[in-house]
Amino acid sequence: WRMQSDEVTRSEQWAGMLGYDGTAIENEIGGWEKLLHPEDREPHDEALEGHLEGEKDLYTVDYRLRTANGEWKWIRNIGKVMEWDEAGNPVRSVGIHQDIDEQKRAERARKQSQKRLRQIIDLVPDPIFVKNRDGEYLLANEAVGDIFGKEPDELIGRTERELGMGEETFERYREEDREVIETGESLVIPERQARTADGDLLTLQTILIPYEAVG
Repeated sequence: WRMQSDEVTRSEQWAGMLGYDGTAIENEIGGWEKLLHPEDREPHDEALEGHLEGEKDLYTVDYRLRTANGEWKWIRNIGKVMEWDEAGNPVRSVGIHQDIDEQKRAERARKQSQKRLRQIIDLVPDPIFVKNRDGEYLLANEAVGDIFGKEPDELIGRTERELGMGEETFERYREEDREVIETGESLVIPERQARTADGDLLTLQTILIPYEAVG
């Protein structure tokens, strides 16, 4: 990209990735701008500005470009200014485009699955949670959040100690959790008491089940 004249030289693969003939796209930056999704212009400009101001060695940004059949394809743009003039203005930059459409679609599907899972577990009135061996919450439903007086997302990455249940309670819970993780066997705790953020004392039957995340 010759930045002062806005002329651009692209490879045949660049156009082919979007389903175009190499001659179908103008050899100026405006040809690319016509293909860019309107919602992605601002993220691109911010990434480029950060690079031009020296905040980042590369400008890297994901955005959607319109393909020859009218659909949108996710592209990762990685570029770098290679030449500056004496006044410090950018003269020439080079970059690559990577097709990340499949990756983005998979991410979207995963987020939709997580959203559905969240909706399901929040319908269950009993506390449901996932913790790691350090006692940090990885997942919690609204019933768990109610105990601590917080939104479920506020619990993620935190332990009972950090959430105000005290050192003794945290160590006891962590010991039970680690026993399940290390033995790979479920543990039923007939009675476990927990005081809520409102001061109420709950008596709960707790079932701890070993769980290994997949993917």
